Parts: sequence; C-alpha cells; structure tokens
Amino acid sequence: MNFLHKLKKMFELEKKEEKAAKELKLSELTALLHDKNKSDEELIKERSQEFCRELDEILDRLNGAQQELSNLSLENVKVEHQIKNIVDENRKRYCLYIERLIKRLMEREIKDEKIVDYVKSELENFTRQTAKTYFKTSGLVGKELDAIKSELKKIDDLCSNFYKYNATLLKKKRLVGDLIQKIAILNSKSESLSLIADEIKKHEKDIGELNEKKEKISEEFERTKNSEEHKKMEKLGASKKEKHEELRKNEEEIKEIFDIRVLKKFIHIEKRREKIIPAWNYIENPAEALEKDEEIKIKEILDEISKKIELGEIEIKEEKRGKLSGKINPEKSHLVKLRNERISLIEEIKKIDDELRGMKSDLSSFEHEEREIKHKQGHLVQEIEKQNQRLIKLEEDIKSIRAELEKGIEEALYEKIKIVQVSPHGD
Repeated sequence: MNFLHKLKKMFELEKKEEKAAKELKLSELTALLHDKNKSDEELIKERSQEFCRELDEILDRLNGAQQELSNLSLENVKVEHQIKNIVDENRKRYCLYIERLIKRLMEREIKDEKIVDYVKSELENFTRQTAKTYFKTSGLVGKELDAIKSELKKIDDLCSNFYKYNATLLKKKRLVGDLIQKIAILNSKSESLSLIADEIKKHEKDIGELNEKKEKISEEFERTKNSEEHKKMEKLGASKKEKHEELRKNEEEIKEIFDIRVLKKFIHIEKRREKIIPAWNYIENPAEALEKDEEIKIKEILDEISKKIELGEIEIKEEKRGKLSGKINPEKSHLVKLRNERISLIEEIKKIDDELRGMKSDLSSFEHEEREIKHKQGHLVQEIEKQNQRLIKLEEDIKSIRAELEKGIEEALYEKIKIVQVSPHGD
C-alpha cells in the first residue's frame, strides 16, 4: 500500500508539472518566436531549394519532350487533309503553351515556399487553357503527348509532396508568424493604454490645479468684497441706480406734457421749416428734445398751437379740451425745471461712472474667471470619461489578445506559456 501510494503521488506530481505553464515576459516570448521562426525559415528555404532543383530537372525533360512534339511531322499520317491540318495547328499551339510554361517556371523570381504556390498556380492555368488544344492534338498524336503529360504529372506530384511532407512545418511557420503579428498588435495597444493613462493623469492634475486656482479666486473675491473700496463701489452703484430711476421718472413726466397727436396735427398744417423740425424732434423723443432746447423754443410752438385750437385751425373734440389744456400749453418755468433736472441727473450719473471706472474692486471679473474654470473642469471631466471608456475597451482587447497568444503558442510550440507582462514599458 505504501508503494502504491508513493507511485500515485509521483504520477500526480508529474501531472502537475505537465500543467505548469512556463512564464515569459513579452520581450522574451518575442525573441523565442523569432528564433523559432528563423530556424523554420531556414529549413523551409533548404527544402524549397531542393524543390527547385528537382523542378529544373523535370523542366529539362519537359523541354526535350516539347522539342520532339515540335519536330513531329504528320505528312505520312493517312487521314483527311482537313483533319490533319486541324491537329497540326493545335499541335503547334500546344507547343507554344508548353514553351511559355517552361519559360515562366524557369524565370521564377519567387523564393521559399511561395515558389510551390506559384508553380501550382501556373500549372493549373496551363491545364485550363490547353484542355481543348490537347484534346484536338491527341487525335493523331500519342507518344509525344504522353511524354509531356508524364512530366507535367511529375511537376504536380512534386508540388503535392512538398505540401504533404512540409504541412506541419508550414503550419508552424504560419502560426508563429501570426503570433509575432499579434504581439505587435499587443505592443501597440499596450502603448496606447499607457498613453491614455498618462493623459488621464494629466487631466486629473489639470483639474487639481484649476481647483487651487478657484480657491485663490474665492479668497480674493472675499477680500475684495469686504474691502472699503468695494463698499464705496456698492454705494455708488446704488446711488447710480437711484439716479437712473429719477431720470426715468423725469422722462415719463416730460413725455406726459406733450400730446403727440396735437403736435402731428400742427406739423400737418404748418409750412415754416423752423417750426416743423423742433416740433418733429419732440414727437420722436420729448426728453432729448427738451434737453437740447436751451431757449425753450417749444413754448412758442405750444402758444401757436393754443391759438390755432381756439381759431379752429386744429380740431380737437370738446370733451378732450379740458384734458389737454395742461399738455397743450404748460408753463415755461415748468419746462425749464424739468430740463434742468434731466441735465443734472445725466451729469451726476456720468460723474458716478467716472468714479467707478477708477476703481478695481469689481467682482464681475472674479465671477467671469470662476465660470471659465468651471467650464474647463467640465470639459476635462468629459474627456476623462471618454478616455476611461477607451481604457476599458483597450484592457478588454489586451486580455483577449493575450489569451489568443497563450493558446496559439501552445498550438505552435507544443508548450504552455504564461505571459507575465504585456506592457512595453519596463519589459
């Protein structure tokens, strides 16, 4: 029982050792595959050269057989002249095809195992092209055609045997070539993975730097907000707002004084240019017109309008006369007062603006910078999300290619390999 138990343990250990995969770095695996590929290529090259030597011997014999067919005379053959001519024409044509085939195979430029594919392809093309010509020639020619057919069969057998006896070697070379190509793809994807990871780190660093900048801006914002200059600026801003409100009320009051419809009726019947233009200015913008009317000439126009209404030259409904009396002809002192108020308010607002322009405690610049930072951070976050998606896809691709590599290596090299490092950095 002890012996059997030990024997069982030995077999289990051997089984475990068989399953244990050899660990290789990607660079070591690449070197191993290149070594294997080099030795396989040398062996294939040697066998391809042997193939070519045998092919040349067959081509020499084929050329001799073709010469015999070319020199063949059908004069003494007792058949109808027409049939004899048809066979002879096809004989000559078949000889030309043979010559062309020999020349193409002798002047071959392709090397290694690809020469076999080339020869096989040329032979198939020749057989397809000469099928009818061969058939028509064989009607009166036998021995010479059989000699050519025999040599062509030898070329075909030579190709078949090359494929047959080198199938494993060719398959291994193809598999190793595929593996080398996969490693190149893996290296490329690993490089891309590294570059994207670096880019994500850069974006994260930029976001951190923007956060620091935002904190500094916030601190500066608070300092500026609590400064004496800013407090004064806020008071000036409030005062400016009040002045604008007063100016608006002033404009409304001026607008209320003038009845646009009455002024338009006056212009309609008036012929004097010096009266029409001022009246039209008050129709378009009463406040601006009054501001520019230093001598209050509008008062003269209003006096004339009052007289024309009394004389009936300007018609106004009776029920509206009482409502329009103040508008038609206000006191000149009232107009002067409104004009002075407007000019004073405009000057005060301008003075406040001049004072505000000299101050540097405007918070809007900080708010603008903050918005810019938020916009940049948002863009960077989106970029990181995109790059992370690419990163996930690349990691999946790398995992898949690594699994294909390990499986392919076992098939090509008949041993298990585990790739312990796929990144090109530090490998």
